[in-house]
Amino acid sequence: MKETTRILTNTKILLILSAIFFVNIGSYLVTPYYVVYVSGELSLGLAFAGLLLTVKTIAQRGLGLLGGVLTDMYSARFIASVGLLARALSFIILAVSPTPAFLFLSAFLNGIGSAFFSPASKVLLFDAGKDINRKQLISIRSLAVNSGIALGPVIGLLTIGAGFTKLCIISALTYFIVFILFFSFFSKSSSTIGKKNFQWREAITVLKNRHAQFLMTQQFLFFLCYATFELIMPAFFNERLGSMGPYIVFGINAITVVVVQYLIINYRMNALFALDSYFIFGAFALLLLATLSSSLYLFIFAAVCGVISFSHAEVFSTVKIEDGLLQNSPDLIQGTVLGLLSLMASAGMVISNYLSPIILKNLGYSVLWSCFIGVFFIYHFFNILTQRMMLTLDVNPPQL
Repeated sequence: MKETTRILTNTKILLILSAIFFVNIGSYLVTPYYVVYVSGELSLGLAFAGLLLTVKTIAQRGLGLLGGVLTDMYSARFIASVGLLARALSFIILAVSPTPAFLFLSAFLNGIGSAFFSPASKVLLFDAGKDINRKQLISIRSLAVNSGIALGPVIGLLTIGAGFTKLCIISALTYFIVFILFFSFFSKSSSTIGKKNFQWREAITVLKNRHAQFLMTQQFLFFLCYATFELIMPAFFNERLGSMGPYIVFGINAITVVVVQYLIINYRMNALFALDSYFIFGAFALLLLATLSSSLYLFIFAAVCGVISFSHAEVFSTVKIEDGLLQNSPDLIQGTVLGLLSLMASAGMVISNYLSPIILKNLGYSVLWSCFIGVFFIYHFFNILTQRMMLTLDVNPPQL
C-alpha cells in the first residue's frame, strides 16, 4: 500500500495515468459497437470489419516498433502528442465520412496514433517513476487503461441512442482535450526524455536472447487469442443478447482486469502468474460450452465466465511478458523493446483476424473455439520452457 501511495502522490505519474485513463474512455465509447456498426448498419459485412481491424492492428502493433524507436531517438513527449492527434483525427473521419476508403484511413490513423502514444507514454511513465518498482508501474498503468475501458462502454451504452456518429465526435473531443492538457502541462524538460544514444546493437542482442525469444513467442500466441475479443466476441454476444451484448463483453473484461490489477498491486499473487495459460484454456472451453448450450441462462453463465477467465489471463500474461523482457533489456532501448512486443502482438492479431472469420463462416463457433483451445497447448508449452529458463538464469517472476 505504501508503494501505491508513492505512485499516486507523484504529480507526473498522475498526469500520465490520467491521460491514459481518458484516452481509453474516448476509444471505448466506440470500440464495442464498431464491428456491429460496420458489418450491420453500414452493411459491409463481418469480413470487411475484420479487414478494418487488421489494418488498425498492423498500424497499431506493427508500427509500434517504429513508435518505440522514434521514442528512443527523439522526444517521448512529442511522439505521444502526435499519437493523440492522429487518433482524434481518426474518429472525426469515422464520424464525417464512413465510406470504405475513409474507413481504411480512419483505421490506419487510429492504429498509428496508438503505436506512437503507447510506447512514448510508457517511457515517460517509467522515467517519472524511476524510484518505483517497474512491475508496480506496469500494473497501475494497466489499471488506468482498463478503468477507462470499463467506463467507456458504460458511457457508450447510455449515449448510443444519440447515434454512432455522435459517439465518434465525443471520442475525438476527448482526445483533443487530453492532447491540450498533456502537451501544455507536462514539463517541457520532459521533451528530452527519449533522446538517447540509441544503438541497434542493443536491440539485436535482445533478439538473440533465448529467454526473450520465448517471451515474444508467448506474446504472439496470446494476441492470436486476444484478437477474438475485438472481432468475434462482439458478434457472438450480439447474436444471442442483442445490441447490449458487445458492451457486456468489454464491460466485464475491463471490470475484471481492474479488480485483478488492484489486487496484484496491493497483495502478493505471484503463484497466479504461472497459471495464465490455464485461464486461456478455461476461457475457450467455457465459450465452447456456451456455443453448444440451447439454454439462454447457461449461455450467459458460460460466456460471462469465459470472458472473466480470459481477463485473468490478460492481466497475468501481459505483466509477466512485458516485465520479463524489460528487466533484461538496457534502458537505452526500452521504447524499442516495447515496440518489438507490439510487433509480435500485431502478427498474432493479423493472422487471427484473417483466419477467424473464415473458420467461423465455414465451420461455426464450436470449431473456432476448439482451435483456440489448441493454441492453449502451444502457449502452455512455451510457458513451461520460459519458467525453466527463468530458474536456470535466476530470473525472478513478477514480485508485486
